[in-house]
Amino acid sequence: MPAAHHHSRSTARGLRLGSALAAALGAALLLGGCFTPKSPGNLMVRSVTDQPVELECAFSQAFFRPADAGTSFYLSDVPLDDLLQGRPRVGQIMHVELMWLPKAGRTPVDATATNVSIRHVVFADGEVGVYGGAGFAWVKGKPEGKKLTLDIEEASMSLLASTPGFKDLLTPSILTGRLTASRDEIMALRYRQAASQIVTDVFGESRYVLVDRTELRMFAAAQAPQQQVCH
Repeated sequence: MPAAHHHSRSTARGLRLGSALAAALGAALLLGGCFTPKSPGNLMVRSVTDQPVELECAFSQAFFRPADAGTSFYLSDVPLDDLLQGRPRVGQIMHVELMWLPKAGRTPVDATATNVSIRHVVFADGEVGVYGGAGFAWVKGKPEGKKLTLDIEEASMSLLASTPGFKDLLTPSILTGRLTASRDEIMALRYRQAASQIVTDVFGESRYVLVDRTELRMFAAAQAPQQQVCH
């Protein structure tokens, strides 16, 4: 989605935030925000309200892993090491599941077309909100390749769970934009496990993603050679 389109949008149509949530996200929540061209994930969530609020999702990390049932993307603007230390005060994590591949000229696209499901975790001033939704995405590249790009059209999003102090300003909302992820099964799994553990610790049950035994065995096997290396 072109940055100029967001720059030209009148801020009078939206709500500029002066709350603790806006301060905690460090200007991520704003009107007419600019994307970072080199960011692997440039997405925007915009509330469908009388006074629209926008949350820019400029992810610095984006990995995917193909699977028989679909292709999983994991995006984050929080370094993995920080996630492994526990809940961050500020940041975002997103899991996008590509369920099937559209084919140009042969895939009918209408208001009900859905081939991606989304989980979006927002950390703001120590509070946590988990959003979920679904929509349609065009795909550039192949799951067996090294890079895969999704152009997400209007995916519908809403809040699924939150801590008591989290202020929801984005329900209902629409998510749009582009992400380009690198194929890295191990990094994708690490982000998946870290995010799932944090959310499970916060809510006392899994509300993000589940980790099955097959993935745990794969993760353990991949870690074993690294543990034998002496520096």
